Amino acid sequence: MNFFCEFLSNDWRKTIFVAIVPFVSAFVAALRGSNFVYKIYYISYTRWFILKQVVIVANFAATFGGNFIQSMKALQANEEISVRYILPEAARKCNWIPELTKVYYTDWSFGSLRRVWKEVNQAQVVDIVHFHFVGGKEALRCKIVFSPADKIVWHLHNHVVRWPGRLVWFKDLAKRYLYHSSYKIGVSNSVADSMRFYSSNHVTTVYNAMDFDRSSWIGEDHCIETSSKAIRCMIMGNHYERKGVDIAAKAMQLLNGGGHPAVLYVVLNNSVVPALRDFLRQSLGTNDFDSYIKTIPVRNDIATYYKKIDVFLSPSREEGWTWAIDEAAYCGCQVIASRIPGQDENTVPGFLWCGNPNEKDITKEMANQILYLSQMPNEEKEKKTKVARDYMRKEFSMDKWVENILAVYKE
Repeated sequence: MNFFCEFLSNDWRKTIFVAIVPFVSAFVAALRGSNFVYKIYYISYTRWFILKQVVIVANFAATFGGNFIQSMKALQANEEISVRYILPEAARKCNWIPELTKVYYTDWSFGSLRRVWKEVNQAQVVDIVHFHFVGGKEALRCKIVFSPADKIVWHLHNHVVRWPGRLVWFKDLAKRYLYHSSYKIGVSNSVADSMRFYSSNHVTTVYNAMDFDRSSWIGEDHCIETSSKAIRCMIMGNHYERKGVDIAAKAMQLLNGGGHPAVLYVVLNNSVVPALRDFLRQSLGTNDFDSYIKTIPVRNDIATYYKKIDVFLSPSREEGWTWAIDEAAYCGCQVIASRIPGQDENTVPGFLWCGNPNEKDITKEMANQILYLSQMPNEEKEKKTKVARDYMRKEFSMDKWVENILAVYKE
């Protein structure tokens, strides 16, 4: 039996077994009037040739789908798998839902998860469950409910943090149960390494993909002022403390105080603006920052902003990977980023790196780098952009990402 299993372990041997042997058996069966070999053929065929049934479970309900939804679309277009989705109730109103194949919704309670699991299996038995952005109690519930699937894949977009405290042993035990006997994907080597403390088997790294077509989605914009000579900087701000918006704001203070006009545009949802302003008042020690810090709304055609910006800033305190710095560079922005685990694995040529804000104050270093980039000749910027684009098209294509995900499915 072991020899037989080992014999079938190679793809070409499987092909011979499934595609050739049944033809011979069928001939014999026809002579004997037996249906047994047809049953054997059917089992073999469905095991290796029928589409794998993949269910993507994602706690994702962003206003705009961005690169994540574009990645899902690329995956569902592959002919080797059939993809369905389980998403939160809040995603029902998202404008990208029609772009996905069959979608089910849950409120993450045990009852809701069991109902959805029953529904998806009644439609077609699930082979692989692939999780994105699911953590905490929701992750444990999903693990319990979806455990009958042949394969469970956890796709981690941020580090698995081991929080200190009295119940750390209990949390460690829960995470070991969560990741045990499953397949783990980290969006960077650093994220993958953070999972190995809990489960060291079947851990791999798959860098995120980019939808390069998004760089051509240009709309109208009246938020970013281009007539002044101020250096135009931009930062993502929904998770303002983690993203280091206060660090970028202090760099603006230094530049403006030194006679170098600069404006920071913070991209975030309108609902977050009041909390950001309170955070900046405490960080800057003043209420007088409206002249050099502007909030602008999130939009799907984000390239509209990138095309009008001089420097994109990412002085983050924590990142698993950063799509934004790649998009910005692809659209022609100069990029400055903090050298932190996860983000520092991004090897796109032309980035300027400052220190780790968790270890030292990088405000002055960032201000000096912004000033340096603002004085760079346009010809040199254009050359940097071309090199960065060529690199990203090779390393971060959707086709390459799908290929890497399928490799995990086939393990």
